[in-house]
Amino acid sequence: MSESTRYDVLFALYIREACGIVKLDALPPLHPEIPRIAVSANAALDTQWGRWWATVIEPELVAPSGPLVLVPGTTHTVTVPETARELLETLGRLAEPATEWAKSVKTTMAHREVAQARRGGIEVVNLVNGFANELGRPVHPFSLDVEIVPATRPGLWWIGQQTIAVSADLRADPTGYVTALRPVVAGLA
Repeated sequence: MSESTRYDVLFALYIREACGIVKLDALPPLHPEIPRIAVSANAALDTQWGRWWATVIEPELVAPSGPLVLVPGTTHTVTVPETARELLETLGRLAEPATEWAKSVKTTMAHREVAQARRGGIEVVNLVNGFANELGRPVHPFSLDVEIVPATRPGLWWIGQQTIAVSADLRADPTGYVTALRPVVAGLA
């Protein structure tokens, strides 16, 4: 199990929210608030974003659909399939504000991550060990990636095949975090 707040995930979520893309509709709005841009309803953009998202969130599980191109105007490497024309056009217009927002949030979240690292992840270890004791055997090996995101309400949401998003507020509450993780780990153990 790994926890992170990755720049590319924040960047992609900024694009989703700024464009009103309906993928991941269970995930609440993010903060700081992301202004909506005028984009006409576009099924192609929704589909292209969804395919790109899958490669961003779980690159080891989902291969990109074709050759990749670098998105200009970003300070980190952001690549998109060259065939995703609508998405490339949108990213070209939003690269600068998305980069600034993602960098700002990443910096803020890094301070929380340091504080959480000092406390340690013992609550998660105890949760997994507790399941092993209940089952009377070691838990099955599993992979779970946890992306900490700045959601406007506490919660946990599946955002990939083996990836969940957890709000920063929920992650900061060790008891609430373990309570929310319990059914996820139970399903994997």
